[in-house]
Amino acid sequence: MKRLLPLVILMVMGAMLMISWSNISNAKTEETEKYNTLMQQAEAFESKKIYIDAVSKYEAALKLKPEYSLAQHVASLYQSLNNSGGYIKALETAISCDPTNPEPYFQIIEQYKKAESAAKLYHFVKRTESALAESDRITPEQTQEIEELLKFLLSRITVHPVSFDEFYGFHPYDGSGVAYCKVREGDKYGILKDDLSTFTKCIFPEIGYPNANVMPILWNDERYYMDNSGYRKIVTDSPATAIGAFGAGFAPVQIDGKYGYIDTKMKSYHFEYDYAGSFERGIAAVQQNGKWFAINTQFAQVGPSFDEILIDAYGFCSTYGVYFGRSGSSWGMYNTSGAKIADGFEEVRQFASTQPAAVKQDGKWGFLSLSGEMVLAPQFEEADSFSIGYAPVKQGELWGYINQEGKMLVDPQFKSLTPFNAKGCAIGENESGLCSVRITQYS
Repeated sequence: MKRLLPLVILMVMGAMLMISWSNISNAKTEETEKYNTLMQQAEAFESKKIYIDAVSKYEAALKLKPEYSLAQHVASLYQSLNNSGGYIKALETAISCDPTNPEPYFQIIEQYKKAESAAKLYHFVKRTESALAESDRITPEQTQEIEELLKFLLSRITVHPVSFDEFYGFHPYDGSGVAYCKVREGDKYGILKDDLSTFTKCIFPEIGYPNANVMPILWNDERYYMDNSGYRKIVTDSPATAIGAFGAGFAPVQIDGKYGYIDTKMKSYHFEYDYAGSFERGIAAVQQNGKWFAINTQFAQVGPSFDEILIDAYGFCSTYGVYFGRSGSSWGMYNTSGAKIADGFEEVRQFASTQPAAVKQDGKWGFLSLSGEMVLAPQFEEADSFSIGYAPVKQGELWGYINQEGKMLVDPQFKSLTPFNAKGCAIGENESGLCSVRITQYS
């Protein structure tokens, strides 16, 4: 009996296997019969021009047997029905059946162009570019069409005149949040938000960057910090000749010719500098005895001394965790611990985002990443830093925008131009004067 047991087990397993194969075969036969029935019903409806029912049957058949030619046929029926949603859905099925075939991609692109849906068109063109990057079936003409479409979509700008006479740059504290900017109208100053709406009207003889719920101003010949409701909040014990933005709990103040720092309770610190900037990312730039260096929030020097540290119009030097220092004629980039990341630059621009900053070498401008890598070799006459994928560059006498591959997206047409902020706003100058420049962004 024990000898027969293995043989019995093998016989049972064989029988089960045969039953399984039989079930699979029967299922396939039933599926084929169902598919053929659906196709016959669909063709009958189509012959009578009852396209709605024909499409329903064809789509059911497609689920059983996905075929490129059938998906394209369903797309043509949806087109006859003027059903753009169904048309695109059927073409998506065709793409899933044959992912490297350019035909359905470009059919969908044409549909989005007709619908004037710029955002959908942009995202689908980008998808097409990626999906067909390695395809040997895409023609040079189709590749060129993708490139031209992307340039067209990415160069959509609107330009409007502005009321102010001078612009001092967008600044998002710590590189995030609202990017405020100072502007001048006549001899008065105000603050705008990053969408160029008014934060504070141009009514102040002097104004600084708003941060930590207070803003430095000059009003009635007195410098003090005003809160968001317009009330006096922090007033220096002695008359100040300059006050800067709060950061990390401290603000730079000049009293009796020397700069130092105050906190929100008016405690004073180190009034020993010839200049003091505002803290950001844990450091601030100061000048003492003709030399510049960075200090931390314990007021200790960080890193080497320089002949100059690059600061913006609000006194910040390290918005994105690095700063630039110049020794002699050479600029270098340093992290907030004072370690050198890169050097050997003739001129530099501050980072406008976490994307590469403009630096000058051998008389030409290129672009440097936060890690110190030269991502675009020096080749431009003049340039400013990247943000949201664009950087201003000068060509001849006029400025336009390039992408991160160095291709001109917005043709040169401005006398001056700033980087975009995160909301796609920039300030330029054309023949009529200063103007806002807004780029279309696709979410």
